[in-house]
Amino acid sequence: MIELELLELAYMLKPVRAIVLQSLGSIPGIDTPLQRGSEVTLPLWLAETLEKFEYVEVQGKLFTPSEISKLRFQHRQHSQIPKLEEDFFYIKARRSIEDIELRAKRETDYVLIKAVEKAKQDLFEIFKSRFSTILKAIQLEGVNTVVRQLTLEERVMTLKIANLIDEWKRRFIGFIR
Repeated sequence: MIELELLELAYMLKPVRAIVLQSLGSIPGIDTPLQRGSEVTLPLWLAETLEKFEYVEVQGKLFTPSEISKLRFQHRQHSQIPKLEEDFFYIKARRSIEDIELRAKRETDYVLIKAVEKAKQDLFEIFKSRFSTILKAIQLEGVNTVVRQLTLEERVMTLKIANLIDEWKRRFIGFIR
């Protein structure tokens, strides 16, 4: 689905803060020269590329397993769908878990492997809780009541599901209420 691929692309283009570890001077398309010790804002794709070569350290790029666990706990405590601060929450959470899992396997860290499994469960529980609320809102035709609380990924999913249901109604029932 093109919309989902565009979400991934938009995530890679989002600006992130990075600490410059080695001076690079000017980079075409970047207004600020990269001087050692400075903090700059770069598109995520560029920041990650520079981080691989140890030129920068990206700040706040990933979630920790405990942050995902806290979010799951928050979802259990609320009767309504809580707002997530990250517009690309699921992409960031998935990438965080993949990154930690890679590190855990590379270092053969069984504690970290267990933390990864817990983070996967927590993320799935967050999704199930939020998805259930979204489906109820679609069913009751009250999407507008929850849309402000949704992440960008959830808004795309909600729109696609609502459009699919509307198309189904038009085709098989003959009208949209």
